[in-house]
Amino acid sequence: MIILKNVCKGYNGKQVLKNLNIEIKQNKITCIVGKSGIGKTTLLSILANLEEIDSGEIINDTNKVSFVFQRDTLIPNARVFDNFKYIIDGIHDKKALERLVDEYLKKFEMFDKKYEYKENLSGGMIQRIKIIQAILYQSDVLLLDEPFKELDDGMKEIILTELKKLNKTIIISSHDLEIVKNIADDVIELK
Repeated sequence: MIILKNVCKGYNGKQVLKNLNIEIKQNKITCIVGKSGIGKTTLLSILANLEEIDSGEIINDTNKVSFVFQRDTLIPNARVFDNFKYIIDGIHDKKALERLVDEYLKKFEMFDKKYEYKENLSGGMIQRIKIIQAILYQSDVLLLDEPFKELDDGMKEIILTELKKLNKTIIISSHDLEIVKNIADDVIELK
């Protein structure tokens, strides 16, 4: 379980999170909703230990986190499979890694792009690769920041189905209330 007590975070004198009190249950899917600029990405960054809080307390009994950022985090001038090797090399042996990558590339309709260069992929394809990377990285918590915005409805459904199969804590920020309704065990609205 992850518990935030009276967490505050600001930038340049502007308060983004003020006295935030939430509980995130283990092995459940929690969606964070709220208008743009309200602090959803900041909250995910805090949970990933990429940002420090100004005050408050975080009780977190999880260890490893994988994070799907909004921005493109794939390696430039590299092939799709090389991007997987870079992120999850050493977690799985070479044969297991290739088998898992192939399995997810097929599920996410990307198998024919395995040796394609990142620069030749669409935004939606890049997003799918980032999600697969995060799934295959053996983490306790999976954080996804607006992960569905570049994807069509059919692919959203495929990814939602795969996320529901995972036995881990998943925290998703999203503006898509239809997705939230279809996947969330809990919803946290930032105001």
